Amino acid sequence: LNPKALDSVSLAMYEFVGKLMGIAMRTKNPLAVNLPSLVWKSLCNDDVSIADVRAIDSDFSERLKMINGLSNDELVETQTKFVIPGLDEQIVDLVPGGSNTVVTPETRSLYMEMAKKYRLHEIDKQCHAIARGLATQVPRNLLSIFTWRELELLVCGPPEVDVNVLKANTVYGEGLSEANYSVQLFWQVMEQFSQEARQKYIRFVWGRSRLPFSTADWERKHKINKLPKTPADEYLPLGHTCFFTLDLPMYTSKKVCYDKLLYAVTHCIAIDADETTVARQAADGGEWVDDDDDDENV
Repeated sequence: LNPKALDSVSLAMYEFVGKLMGIAMRTKNPLAVNLPSLVWKSLCNDDVSIADVRAIDSDFSERLKMINGLSNDELVETQTKFVIPGLDEQIVDLVPGGSNTVVTPETRSLYMEMAKKYRLHEIDKQCHAIARGLATQVPRNLLSIFTWRELELLVCGPPEVDVNVLKANTVYGEGLSEANYSVQLFWQVMEQFSQEARQKYIRFVWGRSRLPFSTADWERKHKINKLPKTPADEYLPLGHTCFFTLDLPMYTSKKVCYDKLLYAVTHCIAIDADETTVARQAADGGEWVDDDDDDENV
């Protein structure tokens, strides 16, 4: 968050982010927003501490620790001023004329308290704007019943992709089952994938990077269809983001499956034309059509 974003347009944009977060909670469609605990705690009226600041700015904490540990003579030698670098790296005066006011042994405690207070409340206005937007979708008084971690989980979904959860919420197209050899290779590869690669896979087939909060929230199941192309090992898998569907070539080895799937989820990131006739047929597990003359060809 930018502490200098205080104009009406910027604050309206932060409100919009809050509305999106509320919609994510109500519809149970995860919204992966990378926000520090400082923000989440502000949204659920939890107390923030210097530990929350340390999580996003370790240099600030180390600086205060260093100043506190200096002897009086050493502090005088440093010529530390009553200023602090903001989150946007701009220097901020803690008192009028702070850039010309030296911290003395007598004012050391005052400087440290003012620095902590400023940093803890530096983005309050932006957080309040997000909270206003969130309150348009979820009653504000209800947010206080959650811890900040619970609120983050409700908005963003689980941070890790659990392969067992994905497998339990997977259905298969015509002619496929979990017992199919190529499907087994697929699940072995998913187990081998890093969390980053798994998130890329979810984005590849669903346009998002996180799974729903719980099994009950899965409005659409993950589906694997057969891609009837030969030789299968020469083809990449296809993802249908609108249908949470993968068209899987019938790979013959784990290495080929790993390489092709990783390449696809890493490099083939454009959203496809899922609303076309061909895409709908493919996502439904029907005959895979490859007609260059079709006006709706993907």
